[in-house]
Amino acid sequence: DGTNTAQTIAWTIRKADAILNIDSSLTVTFDTTRAFHYLANIPGAFSITTTDTQLISIEYIETATANTQYDANVTALDVGSGSATVVVAFTPNNPNYNVPASQSVNIIIQKAQNTILVTANQLTYIKDTPQELVTTQNAKGTVYYSDNAIDSPSGGTTDIPTGIDAVNYTIYYYVTGTSQYLEATGSVNVTIAKQTAILEWTN
Repeated sequence: DGTNTAQTIAWTIRKADAILNIDSSLTVTFDTTRAFHYLANIPGAFSITTTDTQLISIEYIETATANTQYDANVTALDVGSGSATVVVAFTPNNPNYNVPASQSVNIIIQKAQNTILVTANQLTYIKDTPQELVTTQNAKGTVYYSDNAIDSPSGGTTDIPTGIDAVNYTIYYYVTGTSQYLEATGSVNVTIAKQTAILEWTN
């Protein structure tokens, strides 16, 4: 009949997705700090948190510019079960972008190397007198000594080894470690020097 009918067309503009690039895991040793990387393709604000605050602490930059990589510094405060979880959330500045799902970073916490230091004492022969052969410092755990190679408490003693004769000694040691430090083994060579003879002439 020649009648024109007006129609309304609705257009929906969907929000764009924010893209995050975040390391999925990080290994850190007790009492040290390491970083994982995080980045967003648009400006916004990051929130990086953990419920494992007794194991790790985190330092990071909250405000992020587009396509800039940042470091989140994780410090291992304790070893515990050996792992912790960090949650990374991001809120875009532009409301036309969707808020992306939070991502988790698995933090693996390792024990530190034992700080034990065993050094040879500087000794000179004293007749019929036992002398301690070594000095031990900064041991993390219980130290066992032996005159044979040792890698466990078995066969060792916690008594500091002594010597009398003016000869060379090899002292082996084993330290048990702790919940935060690894066990360790080692050896040290010790010499008790000969005493200088004193001759006296009489007329």
